[in-house]
Amino acid sequence: MRSPLQKSILTCRLLISLSLMSATNYGQNLLDLLPERPKEWRRVITADANIDVSVSSLILEPNDIFRAKFRTSLSKSEEAFEKPGVKYKTRLETVQFDSRNQMYRVVETVLLDSSDKTVFSSGPVMTARWREIGRTAGRMYSAASELRPLGSWTIASVRYADGGQPSSEEAPDLTKLIGSNVSARMEQFQVARETCRYPAYESQTIDDKTFEKAVGVPFKTAGLVTESLDALLIRCRSNDNVAELHLLFLLPADKAVLFSGGVLLDLEKPKY
Repeated sequence: MRSPLQKSILTCRLLISLSLMSATNYGQNLLDLLPERPKEWRRVITADANIDVSVSSLILEPNDIFRAKFRTSLSKSEEAFEKPGVKYKTRLETVQFDSRNQMYRVVETVLLDSSDKTVFSSGPVMTARWREIGRTAGRMYSAASELRPLGSWTIASVRYADGGQPSSEEAPDLTKLIGSNVSARMEQFQVARETCRYPAYESQTIDDKTFEKAVGVPFKTAGLVTESLDALLIRCRSNDNVAELHLLFLLPADKAVLFSGGVLLDLEKPKY
């Protein structure tokens, strides 16, 4: 495993290269630039009113806050308390979660009638009151926490940045990572058995030049055919009090590449 000195060198290298980039736009949807972005909904709650989450709606914000879009489908139309006299059957809500204080609030609401026609739209309401996360909101929180780039990933392969493959004889700890999990959540970031609590996440768009400064090789050498990548910069503090950085590069088709500990980990999202 890495020594504190190796971790410090890696951290300095990443900080120097990433400091050359513009300030992070926390309000940017990390999936906006990915080609063929799937427009799907994933079921969260099945009841008289079914609740689904948009799989492409996760947005990370400062201060451990994130948001996602949810759809509530009623079995029959009901009167909208937001607009008396008008009935709706589908409620679309953008919900903001405060993971640090375990609170939530609805910052935008759109109501659709039985013909999917908009009958009410609140627009952004950033003065909405924060509420404690209860049972239903807790399930919504958990569902949003699983949306990419957060959630669980599986390590499909391990390779060096220059394309070489570690062997079980020379690097048994690396080859044992294959099949292990990477978990990126607001409360912790974990690669196999290594965990850091309350990591800081920052979204960035990285070009070939910045990638080479951070990783050591250009996109092509690392097996990436692209001009830029949406990435998640993950700042951790390990148990030996050494600042540590990871870079998660997002790819289409629920795949990603994690630069961690000086190697590239090819990741895949579990199938639901």
